[in-house]
Amino acid sequence: MAQSDFDEFLRERATSLPMMIVYQIYDRAGALLDIGLTRNTYVRLLVLADVKPWWQEVASIQLERFSSDDAASERTRQIVLREHPRYLSFEYGAPAAKPPLN
Repeated sequence: MAQSDFDEFLRERATSLPMMIVYQIYDRAGALLDIGLTRNTYVRLLVLADVKPWWQEVASIQLERFSSDDAASERTRQIVLREHPRYLSFEYGAPAAKPPLN
């Protein structure tokens, strides 16, 4: 994803997102690279873009909005177990497992 496209993507969504977001990051082939939860999509994706060596592989980002932390966490767990993200940095084995929120 080009930097200008990424910046525009973040600007459009920075003020319109509700409390909890599940983000899914995909490569050009449609493979899930990473997934996570955040309350601040703008900051989270900027940090990932800055620190993750695999960020050059990103082709698209999907965002899902949730009104409850539990619903977002469960959705994330289901996707992880089904799609096995390539660069996921934590485990989702138990139903109660919750990832970092920032």
